[in-house]
Amino acid sequence: MRKYECMAVYAVDEDAYKPAADAVHTVFNEFGIKIVTEDQFGDKTLAYPIKKKEKGRYVLFNLEAEPSKINEAKKRLLLIESLLTSLFIRLED
Repeated sequence: MRKYECMAVYAVDEDAYKPAADAVHTVFNEFGIKIVTEDQFGDKTLAYPIKKKEKGRYVLFNLEAEPSKINEAKKRLLLIESLLTSLFIRLED
């Protein structure tokens, strides 16, 4: 298993955030991606609008997974409407 970081930026709307956060956890569980830690950085103004949103809620995940599972999860995360963007980075072992 390799270690990864994932920065996820959600829509700030409280009614949109909770279902999107649950959907991200479901995708990670479905692909066998272990969430080691989850840190919330709160709401921040975006550098540029994403999906016509000016603010986003930042959440940093530390993950353990196989590389093929990360690639599959990336594709599934694109389908979550209230997830504005996400970025995965592989950490050194």
